[in-house]
Amino acid sequence: MRKVIIVDRIHMKTAYGGVLIVVTAQDPDHYHYLIDFGVDGGKNYSWTWILMKLKSIIPDDPENCVSLR
Repeated sequence: MRKVIIVDRIHMKTAYGGVLIVVTAQDPDHYHYLIDFGVDGGKNYSWTWILMKLKSIIPDDPENCVSLR
């Protein structure tokens, strides 16, 4: 089974708006675990920061699968 990391976003319906970015991992039993989260106010700084951090800690391996949703 491939190692799966999922990056997803949720648009927040508040007065301030923004996007909640969530990074989770899936284990062989199909349970999901939270790795990281951040709030983006619309400038895409959080997206860049989270993806750069993931790149620095996740090895470049053909067994890894990163899903951006």
